[in-house]
Amino acid sequence: MRKLFVLLLTMLFIVGITTSAYAAYTGITPPGYTTGPVPPDTPGAEQFFPIDIAPGVGDAGDNWVGNANNTGEGVEDNSGNSKGKVIKSDGMRDTGTDATPGTQRTHGEYKNNTNSCASCHQTHTGAAEGLLMKDSVFNTCTACHDGTLGFYNVFTPSSAGTFGGTQAGNASVHLANGSLEHRIAPGGNLNLAGSDNGEWTELFDCASCHAAHGSYSDRLLHYNPNNMADTPIENGGQKLKDYPILETIPEANENSVDYFVYRTTAGIAGITGEDPATPVIVVMKKKTTTNRNVYPPTTTYSYERDTTPWLFGYEFDEYHFGRQYSTVFYNDALPVNQAVYYNKQMTRVLINYGKAYAKTGGTAAQANVGNIANATRADIGLVYIVKLANATYPMTEISNWDGLSITAVDPRIYDETGFGVAIGKYCGACHTDYRASSGGETGMYDIAFRHTTNNDSYTCLKCHFAHGTDVTIMKDAKDQTVATLVAGGASPTDATAYMLDKNPSSALKRYTNMAVCWKCHTTSHSAELKNNTYYWDNWAPNNAGTVPEGPNNW
Repeated sequence: MRKLFVLLLTMLFIVGITTSAYAAYTGITPPGYTTGPVPPDTPGAEQFFPIDIAPGVGDAGDNWVGNANNTGEGVEDNSGNSKGKVIKSDGMRDTGTDATPGTQRTHGEYKNNTNSCASCHQTHTGAAEGLLMKDSVFNTCTACHDGTLGFYNVFTPSSAGTFGGTQAGNASVHLANGSLEHRIAPGGNLNLAGSDNGEWTELFDCASCHAAHGSYSDRLLHYNPNNMADTPIENGGQKLKDYPILETIPEANENSVDYFVYRTTAGIAGITGEDPATPVIVVMKKKTTTNRNVYPPTTTYSYERDTTPWLFGYEFDEYHFGRQYSTVFYNDALPVNQAVYYNKQMTRVLINYGKAYAKTGGTAAQANVGNIANATRADIGLVYIVKLANATYPMTEISNWDGLSITAVDPRIYDETGFGVAIGKYCGACHTDYRASSGGETGMYDIAFRHTTNNDSYTCLKCHFAHGTDVTIMKDAKDQTVATLVAGGASPTDATAYMLDKNPSSALKRYTNMAVCWKCHTTSHSAELKNNTYYWDNWAPNNAGTVPEGPNNW
């Protein structure tokens, strides 16, 4: 039976009284929904499901098709046995000389004989914009990611949490069913202040966080969340807007610019695959190096090439006449003539977006729009990249489907140097004001004192799940769960009551209630928590420096 969504939006969201982008249970059953029966992967859950009029075939939301190619097979089957009926690239050869059939990827890395498109799209009978086979992005994604495939089921627990929580477990979810605008995100632009600062009125769904056709990040995390890669840096995004093109490197110091656009040669820029003498344009970023091997520590500044891929994309003007590119070079000597030179853009420049450089293109006669020697300024969008594995904490293969590795993320990666800042930036694309440093009032849309979220040690995913949470996957300050407590001898009733979050919303938290505060602040900023009788009466030598034992050894 199709899962349209687990948790539903309260009426408070509709009238705008609350600003939360996650929702808890309300007991509201909307028209067209029923509350039973529950699929086997979530026994006993009080979840909401649509009425399944034609099991195994489809429903009115997808024109009675059920999946692409009009087969109607497998979409309603949560056994994991129907993946080959749903994924249209099963048994495909990669090349004409490869005699071994396998499975091509559905999301990106498409081969020249691809059939992957048919897994999600219907060319002439789409049920939604984008020729989707279901009537929304969420319903299209969960046609497969609801257990049908037998892996990557978003309704069962993973390192990202779960959309399959229960009302009794005080569940909360990142409400990705298209019922809320981006601006509702806590820390977001609720009142739509300013301009050119994100797509705040877009509806929040799976595609707000994931790029279904491929990305530079693990887990298909979007290269341009909330359009922030196309939003100027000064407005909270990652775009270099109207930056002049320099031919000399400025002095780097504490007050110098963080980025500049630089015209140089491929050899000097360290670009491989080009003649070293080839003129190129690249982005340079400031590097800060602190030497903590001396006291007091010393800090030096320098500039290095930024290799973050550049954003490809464009929008038409209101007349559908000219394209305004996200990454583009301008020649200010061009005449103001939209019929020939739209906004003075150099349309013949060759740009390697993935390798982050540009070089001269076009013919000699097109030098005014192709020769980078004539470029005077640039717009360059820097994409978002989030990696979730390294040599120390690699992804774990949990299964393999015809050569495609099915993996799980090790949550310890969230605390690794070089990973946390990127996670904070990514979440901050919508939760803009929550990307902050402790110590003072901060915020672009609302001023407040906030916990640090913009360094590698304190980042969003250390405290919150991306998809959702409930009592069955939350932890206490000692990283115990309901399951580990029961395994240690507690009754399921007592363990659940102990772990249940008591707040109106569990807020996607990894740790129940405010247990994460107690977990961290017994070692960090801990003076006020350790100078008391309780702490030392419960301290044990083999547990030194960590959370003390609590009642019943929990």
